[in-house]
Amino acid sequence: MLASSLAGGFCLLAAREIWRARAEPLVSRYPGVALLLLYTSAYWIRVPLAIVAPPQAIPNPLQTPWLTILCLAGMLFTLAIAFVFMSLTKERAEHLQRLAADTDALTGILSRRAFVAQAEAALVEGGAVTLLLFDLDHFKLINDRYGHAVGDGVLVGFCHTVSALLPGSAIFGRMGGEEFGCLLRGLAPEEALAQAKFLRRAVARIAVPELPHLAIGVSIGLAVPEQGSDAAAPARRLDALLSRANAALYRAKRNGRGRTEPASYPLRRVA
Repeated sequence: MLASSLAGGFCLLAAREIWRARAEPLVSRYPGVALLLLYTSAYWIRVPLAIVAPPQAIPNPLQTPWLTILCLAGMLFTLAIAFVFMSLTKERAEHLQRLAADTDALTGILSRRAFVAQAEAALVEGGAVTLLLFDLDHFKLINDRYGHAVGDGVLVGFCHTVSALLPGSAIFGRMGGEEFGCLLRGLAPEEALAQAKFLRRAVARIAVPELPHLAIGVSIGLAVPEQGSDAAAPARRLDALLSRANAALYRAKRNGRGRTEPASYPLRRVA
């Protein structure tokens, strides 16, 4: 009775620990928890059985039906749990590999590949979307003057600031170097433009007390899908959006940087 209670409690705690980490999307987690709960029941049911039908003392205890049943059940549960745990470990390793491939190592936001994949999926879903392209102003000068460590810190600070201010439905990723992309969903063009202007002003307010002369600015180009483009493939629609937003971004840089430039109507220019 004591051994069964302890073993059942151990299985229950193991199931609880696996369930607590359910935020990590692993399919094998649920059969693992179910098996551990069943194993807990198999252990704990022995306690009342030992009271109502205690094992009989015979010259050879290895020949009792009790021992045969317990050994068989224990062997089956152990094999099943071992198989599920191996599957859980493999699935978790693959999940971590996918996560590493989809995450920019420096900033922690989406990599270019993951951003493109999620943006294309959002275009398939439909609805109002606006693409924003960010480019940090004079980033090379920051690297040359303060060093690459400070430059990396600027990139991280920029991403943390923008990520904290974006709506939850936004898709934000690093396109490469000091260039970033964001797909805003569910906002009218004028709302997206106001959001971009707000983000640009927020980035300009980033300050490092130890580097009082460090100024951080960003130029932003915006683009919305053209009418009649819904029939095109998602990849082509995104390529067209990127091309138009990139043209607007370079126009913002030519016009003095630290600006928000739309690609075309219905967005109007905002300094």
